[in-house]
Amino acid sequence: MESVRTLMIGLSVVFLVSMASAQTPSLSDVAGRVARHDDAAALEALLRLPDPVRSRAQVRVLEARLLERLGRLDEARDRWLAIDLALVPAALAAGTRLRIARLEARTGRFADARRRALELAQDPLAAPYATVARALAAESALALGQAETALAELDALRGSRSAPLDATTIARS
Repeated sequence: MESVRTLMIGLSVVFLVSMASAQTPSLSDVAGRVARHDDAAALEALLRLPDPVRSRAQVRVLEARLLERLGRLDEARDRWLAIDLALVPAALAAGTRLRIARLEARTGRFADARRRALELAQDPLAAPYATVARALAAESALALGQAETALAELDALRGSRSAPLDATTIARS
């Protein structure tokens, strides 16, 4: 009788372990859902990944991107800010910083967006993003009610190719 009981307990444990592993998605499950553009299901699967997998920088980046694509901008911003950029490949770090600045602007945090954009525009390692960062800084200045600053920064972006911008020029465009 004891051996039957031990066998039943053993089978129950095996069953529970197999059920748990069947319910725990893998990164390939998440990737498949992303490839099918099923962002909600991909995020749900990602959130069920084991902590050692979820804590990897690349997985955190994917989580932030999925939240952003789902329109959950405040959560996405928080996830981006939680990523240690030292763990992200250098080629992606500047793009990540720009993404954070854009999310701050999209969520109404214009002072933070402007500060980040100006820092990014001055960073030599982020040179490919400098123009976009400067435009975002000018846009944020405008949202903060700093119209003259915004106009001056937009003029600087346009360079000497045409006449300076003024309120009339902007109103006509």
